[in-house]
Amino acid sequence: MDFDVFGVGDLEGLLAVTASAAWLHTADDWRAMLHAGTVFGHRSGTGEIVSTTAVVSYGTTLSSIGMVIVKPEWRGRSLATALMQHALASCLASVRPAVLIATPFGYPLYQRLGFKTIAHVCRMTATKPPPARLRAPTGEIDFAPLSDAERAMVYELDAAVMGLGRSRVLEARAAYSRRTSVLRRRDGTIVGFALATPQRDLLSIGPVIAPDADGAGALIGDVAADHAGPIRVDVPTDQAALMTSLTAAGFTAADEAPLMMYGGERLPGDRRRLFAIASRGFC
Repeated sequence: MDFDVFGVGDLEGLLAVTASAAWLHTADDWRAMLHAGTVFGHRSGTGEIVSTTAVVSYGTTLSSIGMVIVKPEWRGRSLATALMQHALASCLASVRPAVLIATPFGYPLYQRLGFKTIAHVCRMTATKPPPARLRAPTGEIDFAPLSDAERAMVYELDAAVMGLGRSRVLEARAAYSRRTSVLRRRDGTIVGFALATPQRDLLSIGPVIAPDADGAGALIGDVAADHAGPIRVDVPTDQAALMTSLTAAGFTAADEAPLMMYGGERLPGDRRRLFAIASRGFC
């Protein structure tokens, strides 16, 4: 089967693929992915989309691979292997390292292809907004919604933490966010931010960048404050202080997923200030 590159006209078929895997992705999630990267996969002879993957390239520094799905009735035909080989060929055309968050289903394949686990991400979930103690500003810092005038500062902060420019990812997440929040010093300097995006009745929070765990918890509490449904945030497991605070605030650790890298051993940037990833599709 040949590969096909998908666009916004394929949303119905893309949603059918994620639904077949029992993933909660919405049309806005797919629009964000299409904006940030390249989505491709296989079509059947009747035009049905039967597999997907997405590659998001961050300049010449790194590529991220996500949304690797094959419809159940099409599994066992080596489509996932073909998807990953094509994705890696795409990455290697411009940059060497590639990263992904592995599902249990995909983990053995990624290992066979040469990916190595370099970190883990823990999914923290809650059924109601966290209490007020997570929402108190710390020291000489105030909360504020992200304004258009501050986007450049947020992109600059994100680039310093991540070690790469990912403005298209942030644009995509912000465009479909229900709520945004920045931590701003009295002099106007932005030292942290969080984005919260709805997935049906679920609120997915990320990325979260902050100077410390208290600031990260405060940002999470702020963007989740008036949400009536379940809440989800994917926290790197080395952010133990934030995980402890979230647990005390009513969050539960759901599952841990390996962050795997191909062609490298460590992520760029100052990841000590990354307290939640954007999503498992944008690692």
